[in-house]
Amino acid sequence: MTVGQWGLLVLDMQAEIVNGHSSEPVKVAISNIHRLITWARNEGVPVVYTCVAYRVPERDSPQNSRARTEGILREGSPGSQIIAELAPSVDDSVVIKRRVGAFYGTDLELLLRSLGVQRLIVTGSSTPRAVESTVREAHSRDIPTLVVSDALLSPSADMHRNSLSVMGKWFADVMTTERAIAHVSGAK
Repeated sequence: MTVGQWGLLVLDMQAEIVNGHSSEPVKVAISNIHRLITWARNEGVPVVYTCVAYRVPERDSPQNSRARTEGILREGSPGSQIIAELAPSVDDSVVIKRRVGAFYGTDLELLLRSLGVQRLIVTGSSTPRAVESTVREAHSRDIPTLVVSDALLSPSADMHRNSLSVMGKWFADVMTTERAIAHVSGAK
């Protein structure tokens, strides 16, 4: 296994999802995601972002979503953009998704194949929703996944712990930023 077989996936770190959340866990997660992005770019590990965005939220968003009820996450709007602290570089890829899981209805799997990615490091928002859905989808596609526990956002600490427990038992390896970098770097 080489570092080149890994890819870093940054899920839904968008302004309308993240902004307004200034708690310490959010600051820590953003800092750790930034650290992972910097490490990945330095190691030549592809960085792939996802953004959940809707062409017309009243038509193509899920029936009971905030996008539909509040008109948020409109494709191309400032609120649908990735936060400045984690902005993609020209060498990174961005996948637009219309539903919770990053594989559902997107070209993510094709993109990962074309980048030579066989294993995923997963970060972003939100642990019990997009993260867990994407990790389950990756598992169903036989893509080994490493979830970075301190580089995730979650609506609550309980939801975060419960989701990490489920993912760690059945679908992925779960470790901190420090351990993830050491683990993947040790695979050189």
